[in-house]
Amino acid sequence: MQQITPRSINRYVWIAGGGYVAVHIALAVVIVLAPGGNAFANAFALLGVFFLNPILPLVLGYAAGMLAAWRFAKEEQRYPGEVETRQFAQRTSMALTWIWMLESVVGMLVMKVPDVAFALATLAALVILGILAIITYWILRWSFGWYAKLRLEQQQAAR
Repeated sequence: MQQITPRSINRYVWIAGGGYVAVHIALAVVIVLAPGGNAFANAFALLGVFFLNPILPLVLGYAAGMLAAWRFAKEEQRYPGEVETRQFAQRTSMALTWIWMLESVVGMLVMKVPDVAFALATLAALVILGILAIITYWILRWSFGWYAKLRLEQQQAAR
């Protein structure tokens, strides 16, 4: 089995990160433009969904891993090796953690959190993000390898 270079796995990290951000933006647009509510209520709902919900990043991270796995199987015509899966999971979970930190800071700035509350919220967010990063690493590692293998089997069955 041919391994791709560590630099080449970055392509799939970018695909996963881009997919994650694109879905996040799409959800934000849907929430803000939702009919039947006013702009303030929709913005408050948006903040609640994105910044106070620890499950959403895990679900979107899983979807991002599946998107990258689909591209990997399509382009490489094989499933990823152990080293590739580990590299992908490490790099993508790190990238998603940076995205979450940026989202958290922006969310707290938008909500105009006082300085003391901002410091406490930042500390709590770092602890939560650390836990999410560990969980996301294992989700990405599983989804990237599993879904690439599934897609490859489906492609071979279709031939």
